Amino acid sequence: MKKFFIVLISFSIFVSEGFSILIDDFSSVSDWQVQDDGGLKISVSSSGYFDSSCMIFSYNLTEREWVQIWKDFSVKNFSYGDTLKFWFYGEGEKNNLEIKLEDDDGSVFVKTLSGVTDTTSWSEVKIPFDEFKCGRDEVDKVLDTTKIKKISFGVTKLNGGKGYIVVDEVELYVSTSAVKIFDNFDDLDNTNNFGGTNWPWGSTCTVVYVSTEKYSGTGAVEVSYDVTAGSTVYAGFILHLNKQQIRPATYLSFYVKTAGSGCQNFRVKFEDYDNKRNWSKEVPIESYISLSSQWQRVDIPLADFDDFISTYTVHPGGMKLNFVFGYNFGPPFSGKVYIDEIKFYIPDLPEGATAKIIDTMDELVNKLCSWSTYGDALINIESVNGYKNKGIKLNYDFTFAKDSYGVMERNMSLNFSNFNIIQLRYKGQTNNNNFEFKLTDSDGTCYWKKIFNLPNSTDWQTIKIPIRELSLFMKEKEDANSDLDLKNITKLYIVLSKSSYDRSKENKGVVYFDNLELSIEPDYEVEKKYIEKFEVVNNPFSPNGDGVKDTVRFVYKLKDYSTVKLEIFTLRGERVKVFNEGEKLPSQEHTIEWNGRDDDKNLLRNGIYIYRFSIKTLDGKEEEIKHIIGIIK
Repeated sequence: MKKFFIVLISFSIFVSEGFSILIDDFSSVSDWQVQDDGGLKISVSSSGYFDSSCMIFSYNLTEREWVQIWKDFSVKNFSYGDTLKFWFYGEGEKNNLEIKLEDDDGSVFVKTLSGVTDTTSWSEVKIPFDEFKCGRDEVDKVLDTTKIKKISFGVTKLNGGKGYIVVDEVELYVSTSAVKIFDNFDDLDNTNNFGGTNWPWGSTCTVVYVSTEKYSGTGAVEVSYDVTAGSTVYAGFILHLNKQQIRPATYLSFYVKTAGSGCQNFRVKFEDYDNKRNWSKEVPIESYISLSSQWQRVDIPLADFDDFISTYTVHPGGMKLNFVFGYNFGPPFSGKVYIDEIKFYIPDLPEGATAKIIDTMDELVNKLCSWSTYGDALINIESVNGYKNKGIKLNYDFTFAKDSYGVMERNMSLNFSNFNIIQLRYKGQTNNNNFEFKLTDSDGTCYWKKIFNLPNSTDWQTIKIPIRELSLFMKEKEDANSDLDLKNITKLYIVLSKSSYDRSKENKGVVYFDNLELSIEPDYEVEKKYIEKFEVVNNPFSPNGDGVKDTVRFVYKLKDYSTVKLEIFTLRGERVKVFNEGEKLPSQEHTIEWNGRDDDKNLLRNGIYIYRFSIKTLDGKEEEIKHIIGIIK
């Protein structure tokens, strides 16, 4: 069987036996934090439940009571692209469209598109992140695209009046495959694009910024050195990364050539800026290219620098890139090297590609919606037809002189409010220890569920946790309330705790975890008292007119005379189709056929829907069946 599967960010759909939304597929564990005293290690395995990846959870509870991992979901990583892209149109007078991004430290960055809200047809907007400017109350002046906490779209007053804007398909876009241009030397000075300083080191090394020898642009750097024995043994050229975030780049790239026919070998080195941690890792340039007097591009995987990324991320003083020339590297011991276009990049993200969907805007607007609103000119927001599927419409009114703005905003935290099941696959040696799952919301309220004596298993098993069974664990902040805000889940914890059985034995093992998901499982009446037979034929179905599974059939048989109704709902509870079948005879097979259209005869979009089949007998007895149905065109 295929699988219906919705990815939390991109909302891509596949067909399946069940229906779920993916929180984490454990293809990487770099963002999961280990919290223990040395009894736990996590890594990635190539033997996952669905694909080639899952988490390896290697624990030792022999002398410990628990081990746990946790992940911060309060922010999203936007650094996979360099541009924010979306579609919009509007109606009314010319007013301003304002887009804001807020990062983890509360700094707000703004881009204002002046006088565009009267754009009456769908228009594509691409805004490079470096065009977002600091707001008035910024904590710092650098937007951390790896930790975006909020995004908002608003209308600010220019000409006033009434109107609306519709926004759809908010994406991360790659305008250039370079995640960060470190230095292209076009400014011919010693300040790099990260705001750090470049400088030579060693008494026999000199650096000149030149416009005569360059790969592209208007300049390059010329590094002259002499490491002849008896003088300086080492020399080089340093560039300070100035604490700039380079994740999720996977490669360091630059162009290089020599001034003569000889081969000047050197090392490429990363090290901590102030040497307080005494961390460094270098690789020889000859491992990647043979230097010559012609420009060549060098691509060095950051993985070749061992734990550079994790060290760089946590180092308070930042890191520096060092081009090192040494007598021990071999002759010639003096010469000139030209370097240009140093950048950090991801090779598998081509220019002009969508890196990630931030929001499809398909979510129906209601009290459980991820989008909230504020502003004196705001009327409301609503779901409407979008550029693709659905969009969100912001209605505003600047009639009163004081009215100045209307905004719709969403947190990047997880929204659990429309789901009722959390599930996780596992297999391995649990030693019948206890499994615990915890959620924390934005104000620090933590809820949990404990499953006692989780059994060992050589085959993949599913842990299912009904959200209604979660209970208060603790308040991480003094001012936290006792209610879990399912719209703003910021942290998830996975815990193994020691069980009560035979604590004298060694207690360690390896457990594999995969596909942490949210799902919807409507109540399903298994024992039918008044319905003799019920089955759904062609679920999921494909109403695309090709003659194959274009309709779904609900086949039923009653035990007594009954009135019959079939209703179709979205996952958000909006009823889109109803069949009032009236009174039906017992002991006969009846069929309701649905073509995937709503009550207004509009063909519904791909997705998951809930059906409710209900009957009422002549003497007033009622019975219903609820479950899920899928549409794939």
